[in-house]
Amino acid sequence: MILATLKTLRRHWAQPVKIRKAMRKLGPLHRSVRDLQEGEGDDPTNLLSPEKPTSPAPDWSLEDYQRAHFIAALRKDVDAASNIDKAFRNSSFAPSEEVIAEWEGWRELAYIPAGSSVNLKILRDRTEKYPDNAQLKELLGRGLAHYGDEKGAAEAYYDAAQLAKAMKIAARTVKRILESEKTPTDFPSSTRFILLLHRLPQETHEDKLSFVDAMQSISQTGKLTEVSKAIAEVGLSLAPEDISARFQLARRYADDEQHNLSLLHYQNIPRDERSGMAWNNLGVSYAKLNIIGLAAKSYETAAKFGETIADGNLAQILSSIGLFDDAQQRVEKAISIPEHHDSLVGVLSSIKEARDIEEVHHLDQVSKAKEQQVSRISLGRAALDYVGAEIEGKWITPAGLIELSCDEDGRYSGVGQIVREVKQGGLFGLASATSMRFHASAIKIKLARIGNALEGTLTVVGSPEPLSLLGAFDFEKRLVFQVSEDGTTLDGLEIGYDEKRVFWRRADSLAIIANSMVPNSNAH
Repeated sequence: MILATLKTLRRHWAQPVKIRKAMRKLGPLHRSVRDLQEGEGDDPTNLLSPEKPTSPAPDWSLEDYQRAHFIAALRKDVDAASNIDKAFRNSSFAPSEEVIAEWEGWRELAYIPAGSSVNLKILRDRTEKYPDNAQLKELLGRGLAHYGDEKGAAEAYYDAAQLAKAMKIAARTVKRILESEKTPTDFPSSTRFILLLHRLPQETHEDKLSFVDAMQSISQTGKLTEVSKAIAEVGLSLAPEDISARFQLARRYADDEQHNLSLLHYQNIPRDERSGMAWNNLGVSYAKLNIIGLAAKSYETAAKFGETIADGNLAQILSSIGLFDDAQQRVEKAISIPEHHDSLVGVLSSIKEARDIEEVHHLDQVSKAKEQQVSRISLGRAALDYVGAEIEGKWITPAGLIELSCDEDGRYSGVGQIVREVKQGGLFGLASATSMRFHASAIKIKLARIGNALEGTLTVVGSPEPLSLLGAFDFEKRLVFQVSEDGTTLDGLEIGYDEKRVFWRRADSLAIIANSMVPNSNAH
């Protein structure tokens, strides 16, 4: 389907740009119309084609009415739009004046792509007539946002989220509030949105997807990078067919230098559904993991899609021994020549050996990524839980004893001290057995909590590793945790080039605390 869309986009280059811009202005619609924006339904370049019906039929669904009206608005076909409007009002989908008011509000916004103005009076009148209708509040917010009233739009969206009785509307309006923010929202200020979402039932699969999507936005705008990606993993476990979401998550992993996870997701996009850019980015992931042969093949495939960036990437590795297929074809052709050089057999053998080594490395990276993915899904699910046990108090960590306290803004902070044995620089920078000494470094912890997940940093102040002429320096580690059900353990990861498992245990006795104070030369 994506291949067909790409071909159509190339055939109708000028027209689709206009339509895509129009759709972005219109914003989220019913699923059938929203599919047109996300590349999951009809090809958006064909919206204006004569084959698209706008004449009401007896078996039309609600989505059919919205789709047809949207197309009529884009075509500026006033008569067709009027006929659709009349048919809807006489259909079983308009059982009350309130539902008709919702239709009228949506219809005002549907004309935006056609360049028409929005009648805010209609939106305000319908909202005042039905003050408890969440959908009308959301529509009013969109109308206000269209004319730059960001404050009024945010207030309307928040009212809609509070009034919403369905997860879909609440999640959508929460996302609109977050997307309207000029700067990333400080996480503690987003907790009110989490409470709004948790009060609503998740009765359908779509409810669950909407909830996860909104929670991902909350954590992402709150700068909880790893938790946000973990929640995105949960979303993909619920909707593995969402190629767009998988592509975006793969890019986020790549941006954060987590290339094996990026590789896993690009690979999980079915071959026939990969765009040229997906093939190129897959090649980048292979190359970053030093899987050069597969990187070259991915770049070649991307180049066939017309991705010129892939041509540049491929040019950089053409001379690499990673082009196993090309190299093997050349050698086999040479071997077929009588009186060929004896060394060619050895070359052919070395190509096979290099291919086997790369495949082992490839499988190892995928296996590692799958293990990491499991832990992230677990972390993401913990983030989606309602907040459980409190975690204030003393904790035994690999770095020593740390006491966590909850700040006024809802974040957790803690301090501690780590004592390690380090080498003292001697004459000309040489160390001796007598130059060993103990060095104490202060530790600062900053953590933010979402559900039963934590993300933040551990900073070793004046780290003694390594000591140099520049002296000691601060060393920061990124941490993510999930809180156990009883609140006695924090199980998580230290995020870096090589991820490490981190396990904290609540210090629940004086004996445990005393033992934890013994200097640990192996702490990290």
